[in-house]
Amino acid sequence: PAQPSGSETASAAETAEGTETAEDTVSQKGVKADGALTINGGTFTVDSADDCLHSGGALAVTGGTFTLSSGDDAIHSDDAVTIRAGEFSIPYCYEGVEGLSVTVEGEAFDVTAHDDGFNAAGGADSSGFGGRRPQQDQFSASSDSWIVINSGTFTIVSQGDCIDSNGALTINGGTINITSGNDGINTNEDNVSVTTVNGGSVNIQVTGETGEGDGIDSNGWLVINGGAVTAAACSDSGDAGIDATMGITINGGTVAASGNMY
Repeated sequence: PAQPSGSETASAAETAEGTETAEDTVSQKGVKADGALTINGGTFTVDSADDCLHSGGALAVTGGTFTLSSGDDAIHSDDAVTIRAGEFSIPYCYEGVEGLSVTVEGEAFDVTAHDDGFNAAGGADSSGFGGRRPQQDQFSASSDSWIVINSGTFTIVSQGDCIDSNGALTINGGTINITSGNDGINTNEDNVSVTTVNGGSVNIQVTGETGEGDGIDSNGWLVINGGAVTAAACSDSGDAGIDATMGITINGGTVAASGNMY
């Protein structure tokens, strides 16, 4: 067969080089790792159109000071997010912290989100506002999703759900102050999700920008073993302070819940 001329070979090389350059510059993320991302300290100020901190693998933070503004997620992992320590100021984002699973030890979080403050998603994530987000994230549908909060101080303001898990949610400690446009806390795997409060202080005020919102809404079970829970539902809808499809068990702690079930 006829061999390509030298000029044709050069043209192909130039095209490949141009394609590679375009692919290298298409990302609008602040810090991006195709694999795992580990941050042990430092001071970070990121303002990005896409994710501020993005990991294609597991993402771990053991310290640092972070000021993050994002047109999408402030912190995103396609796998597990683990935050052992650090101070986080997130004045603007679509979602604050998102991963297949999210585990938080502390220290301080101040998050203002258009949709969810913290989100653990399984399958194709389309949470909030009918799935209308800058980019719909893909997760492994066969893997478990959960959020575990062991300690820390949290101030979360969102137009969607402040804490949203497609699987389970466990709160073992910390001080969590929530102002939410939809459910304050939502676990949404039908007849499967379990929301458990073992300790800490959880204060929820639903302002109802979406026209509805429970304080705590589990599509499975809600178990309160300890801690202090104050949950006020949207005052303009038929929602509850605490609501669980499969049942509620209270073994201890202090609970104050208010709703408007008309």
